[in-house]
Amino acid sequence: MVVLAAAVALAGGALSPALAVHLTPATLVSPVRAGAVLVASGYVVAQRKAAVASKGTGRLVYLGVVEGDRVRAGQVIARIEDAD
Repeated sequence: MVVLAAAVALAGGALSPALAVHLTPATLVSPVRAGAVLVASGYVVAQRKAAVASKGTGRLVYLGVVEGDRVRAGQVIARIEDAD
């Protein structure tokens, strides 16, 4: 039994396909200075603006946003005093 196991193990190695070895040539690498530094000035401009207005007048009792905040459609951004 031991002889059979040894024979199978040795034969299994002989029946395996040989692994291919690919050689890659070496290349010398050295540090270099490349590129340039860009220094610029400017300002940011909004892509879209929206005017907000009320049909009625009254005292503002709630303001839920500040200039520059992103808002969603339907979001309450302000409330005017109910003068009933």
